[in-house]
Amino acid sequence: MKQIYVFWMCLLLLVGLSACTDEVAVENGQETVAEGDVALQLSVSVPDAKVVTTRDIDPDGLGIKTLYLFCFDGYGSYIGRRDASNIRLDGGENGNYAYTFDVTVPSSTRRIHFLSNVYLDDINAVPGMSETTLIPSIVSASGLMAYWGRVAVTDLESNNFPSIVLYRNQAQVCWEVGSGVGLHVFGYAVCNRRAWGTIAPFNPHAEKDEDKFNYSLDAPYVTEPAADYQVLSTDATDVTVQGDEAQGDPHYIFENPNTLDAPVYAVMLIGETKESAKYYKIMFVDGNKNLLPIYRNFKYVIRINSAPPESMGYTTFDEAKEGIAANNAWVSVDPEIPELSDGTHTLNILNGTTQIFNEGGEQTIDFTYDGNSEDVSVSWLDNDGTLSSVTPQLSSTGNNTYTITMNLAQPKEDPVIGTLLLRAGVFTRQIKVYLMKPFEFKPVWVSTGVPMKKDERLSMTFVIPDNYPSELFPITCKIATNTMNANDDLEVQLPVIIEDCEYHIETEDGEPKEPNRTANWGYKFVYTATRPGIQEVFFTLNVSEGNDPEGTVEYVGSSCPYLTEKQNHAHVFLEAENFKDEEKVVLFQSGSKDMYITMDGADENNPGFLLKELAPTVNQPVTIKLNFTGGTPTTNTVMRIATTSLVPVDSEKNKYINNGTPTTNGIVNYYWIKPGKVSSLTLNFLTNTPDVDDLVRFSIDNENEFGYNSNSDDWFKSAAVELRATPKNFTFDFNIVDDTPEVDAVKYGLNQPANMYLTIPEAAVQYTDLKLFIQTNNLKRDPNGEHAEWLEETVGGYYLTIPKGTSLEQRGTIKFLTSRIASAETVTIRTADNSQALFTPASASFTNLPITGTLTLDGEEPLSNNSFITLQRKNGTRVGDLDIQSVEGNIATYKLTLRPEYDFTMDEDLIVYYTVPNTSVVYQLTTTFSYLVSHEIGESVPLITLKKQ
Repeated sequence: MKQIYVFWMCLLLLVGLSACTDEVAVENGQETVAEGDVALQLSVSVPDAKVVTTRDIDPDGLGIKTLYLFCFDGYGSYIGRRDASNIRLDGGENGNYAYTFDVTVPSSTRRIHFLSNVYLDDINAVPGMSETTLIPSIVSASGLMAYWGRVAVTDLESNNFPSIVLYRNQAQVCWEVGSGVGLHVFGYAVCNRRAWGTIAPFNPHAEKDEDKFNYSLDAPYVTEPAADYQVLSTDATDVTVQGDEAQGDPHYIFENPNTLDAPVYAVMLIGETKESAKYYKIMFVDGNKNLLPIYRNFKYVIRINSAPPESMGYTTFDEAKEGIAANNAWVSVDPEIPELSDGTHTLNILNGTTQIFNEGGEQTIDFTYDGNSEDVSVSWLDNDGTLSSVTPQLSSTGNNTYTITMNLAQPKEDPVIGTLLLRAGVFTRQIKVYLMKPFEFKPVWVSTGVPMKKDERLSMTFVIPDNYPSELFPITCKIATNTMNANDDLEVQLPVIIEDCEYHIETEDGEPKEPNRTANWGYKFVYTATRPGIQEVFFTLNVSEGNDPEGTVEYVGSSCPYLTEKQNHAHVFLEAENFKDEEKVVLFQSGSKDMYITMDGADENNPGFLLKELAPTVNQPVTIKLNFTGGTPTTNTVMRIATTSLVPVDSEKNKYINNGTPTTNGIVNYYWIKPGKVSSLTLNFLTNTPDVDDLVRFSIDNENEFGYNSNSDDWFKSAAVELRATPKNFTFDFNIVDDTPEVDAVKYGLNQPANMYLTIPEAAVQYTDLKLFIQTNNLKRDPNGEHAEWLEETVGGYYLTIPKGTSLEQRGTIKFLTSRIASAETVTIRTADNSQALFTPASASFTNLPITGTLTLDGEEPLSNNSFITLQRKNGTRVGDLDIQSVEGNIATYKLTLRPEYDFTMDEDLIVYYTVPNTSVVYQLTTTFSYLVSHEIGESVPLITLKKQ
């Protein structure tokens, strides 16, 4: 058993959290005005960081800049919006600030939603809309902090107007280094963060409408935006210092349920000096290693209390992103290894972390743990109820031994999968549970019609299904037979174990509860399967009289029918854990008969076996010539053909008796043909699947339900042709670039050329059309481009159909255009469903050419390399950053990088925006993206001047 030692650090402690605002009671005044409206002077308390320089939020995005009141009547129907005026900061402390403002609202108002810093043009508010429809639909981008609050009033005329607390719609992340630790954080980045978030919290499960907006920092919940807005932001490419290091360099992120499929995490550069610092991956987990939900208006503090272990650090940012989390056990070890030790305690899951159950009802999993029993717990991590509707139970029998008891549903043919989460002290283990009926090796085939000659060669094939869990490979398969030696090739005998031979062979009434076959030889050969698909084992006869005598194999309730019928035969049994037992009977030729099916091209030492290499594609012609040696088939002889990948091409001379009879599991098709009185036979086939790996069998015996070849004097030893895909899969060679050969990228903007240069092996389209799927979000077909007719738009991208016989060996060109201004992405290409050829999927990433230019300020304030300048839409959505490269005098050179998760149009007004640090001085310029990209590749945008506001 392999042991993994996990050295726990006591410094990068788990993420802590605290709320950032307190409810503050305020005094409210009111007065009645004419025409049914009520004029109010109100106060709100908000968490407002007065001086924040983080680049997560635009400098004017913190605090109340605009405030809108969405008013609803007593039935929750929208009656109009009112804008607050004369907004005044009345002061505050400890991050909580009070604002006073004036507003006039309709007198019928009974519910008010307060929204700050939202862009009204993005809100579709129609009178009569329900507040439970309108308010949850309002979203914001990450570059602007928004605030929300709600009150319900019964009488606007009274002086008992409720206190108003506005909640920030993002969470704050910061770090804190313990005193005396001697470490420094040289920047960090938060990854897997959301690009969009809702303005208001909303609980759709509350029974009453008025309760659906109840929100408290003591009982928070996550409100996700609509599916179209559940988009991840583009991750940073390295750590940065964005804000005030004295405050832990605050970052702001949208709330997030934070699940295993895309967990939020931070990458931090930590060390005593920058030269010695390493990158560390920090998960957002609590003290029990549970992923922490990210709640709005919470503060998440990454506390560093001592030196991190070198083994958990990385030399690059990308390595840390893909690596082991420094504070989380469940990602720090291979989940397939069931035993863990930290040098003090050990957890060992008996029988491994993937377990299969073939029966429903009460089932158990055992493990040992030598720590405190109070630290042990188990729960379902992944289970939709089809595996079990009951909570798993934990019990202990003492001696550090524990049992997990599950009540499972009844198994079906298709596997049902669930995952248990086991916690024991510092360890967390995931146990994958499979529930299904036992797998089958079928079809099982053994050479038939074999001459009774010592050292005569035979072979056996069986199938490991594709849906067998990959975690359980390799599989130990045991083969029991008395008259043959089993070999993993034609020379080396398989290992032998001493073990009783008792088998449950399924009958028409189902599998018996007790063994219905026993064999008295008491040993088995061991074959190890390492992959799914067809398995082949070779045998040689070890006796010249190949018959299992009476008493060798016992049948329960009956006698061996082959022995009763005096047929020369031998039994072969096959078994493995999680599989049904199988039995095959080898039938031998009678007397001194010595007849074979052989093949042209086969090795003379093994004339009944031929290897053919094929391309992995359909409609490929395959010709096999069979020879009949030692005899000639009679007029009534019927030959069986067993294949998984071929269909015969009928001819007038060789008419097939059937069109293919599949086995019970549909893997193999049987065809029958009357060869006639011939000495040889040429058969023609076509591949009907790109998965051409196959062992095609040709046999003349009586193993069929039709009574063919009942006279054993007419039997021939069977033959086989192995079809092997060469290559196993075709490979793509492609990339995406501009139409300017010297530039290996694509220009920002709409309808920019993005050419896919693609190489396809000739063999992939030699016999059939080739249908591919190109997954892209940001590219569209160029209707005027070469091969445009090959492209068909579909969900998530395009189908590309390359006609049969087309040569793309020398890199063909498929022309696309950009459909988004910031189009950089990773494009994936693979074969479409039911494809005609097998390819290994491939991906190619392309970037956008950066936009460069110069800018200056129409004012006295200086620019520096640290000046933070943004490009944003009117609604505050930050679509890009202007990174200052250098400053000479009052002229700054910049590089504009766009954020691809946010879209805009070429001609809409965009604002280049700059707030002078630690002041309220703002410079800006309104422009369009058409202007910014209207210059040739390699040329800079002319000087732009930001005006003081």
